[in-house]
Amino acid sequence: MYVLIDAGSTVALRSSASVLSGQVTRLGRGTPVVVTNNLHKTRGFVAVQTADGRRGYVEATYLTLFQPSPPNSPLIVLDPGHGAYDPGAVRAGLAERDIVLSVARQVAGLLAGKVDLTLTRYTNDYYPSLGDRSAMANALSTSRFVSIHINTSSAGSASGAESYYYKGTTSVQLARAIQQRLTGYAGMRDRGVHFANYAVIRGTQAPAVLAELGFLSNASDRAKLADPAYQARYAQAIADGILATL
Repeated sequence: MYVLIDAGSTVALRSSASVLSGQVTRLGRGTPVVVTNNLHKTRGFVAVQTADGRRGYVEATYLTLFQPSPPNSPLIVLDPGHGAYDPGAVRAGLAERDIVLSVARQVAGLLAGKVDLTLTRYTNDYYPSLGDRSAMANALSTSRFVSIHINTSSAGSASGAESYYYKGTTSVQLARAIQQRLTGYAGMRDRGVHFANYAVIRGTQAPAVLAELGFLSNASDRAKLADPAYQARYAQAIADGILATL
């Protein structure tokens, strides 16, 4: 992984997993490290080793799988909903947790090299709390935060994509840009852009959107959500929507 921090700033490599422990050294933007933790996480201290063999602990918030772009690049935080013990919506053997992670990884692949990137989770063995997801974004110089989800309903007829914001003109613009592309690229029914008091976007200081890609409870939507070709379309829609608002 790589240290993700503002140019000119550094993070501490500590001798133990505590802010009270001594500093082994300071790590600058883009420094590569190998994470040696058994369990993946994106909040709290993780054990790492530097390229020159120094070992210690770094706050995981400041690590990313994606090599940072040139300084002053916008930072995008992607939030695949749910994870680990929380599968989210489940229908016909499909879990929201798995699909949104696949889409988020593809969004990151499309944006890599254009912006700075980090994800609130990179695997399905980890569940960051809603507060952790917002706190992670707030600890960084975040430009955009996009939480990716899938809907479900007791009514099998409910279908389509919708996008939510909590506050701010830029959040509304971001929601509209993503929503327009979800409906256009993937042919989803347009359920519109709406205000919502969702904790993960309410608690994020940067422009923030929660995108619902479709309904797992609807047979037509579910077929698209399960299809890798359509997952790529969802990813392209989100990536293009983000870039359109930067």
